[in-house]
Amino acid sequence: MNYSVRDEHQRQVLLSDITDRPLPFRVDVRDGQDRSLEQNRLLWRWLTIIGKHQGQTSEEMHREVKLRLGVPICGGTRRRSARPTIA
Repeated sequence: MNYSVRDEHQRQVLLSDITDRPLPFRVDVRDGQDRSLEQNRLLWRWLTIIGKHQGQTSEEMHREVKLRLGVPICGGTRRRSARPTIA
């Protein structure tokens, strides 16, 4: 279960879900917000351009970038080289 809380109603929904959940459970709370629509459009534009250059779709590039860059950043087991390259 993953929540992004932006207003009071969403906070109340989250609190209700937590209150109704059987113990024990774990909760992680982080400050921040999601990417903006403009940032998301730019990401997919770049993935499309790079994918065409690499002979892949934008979805394939998205998976590749997540695997090579996202997993190591999030503490995954794959090691990232000093200068990651998408090949």
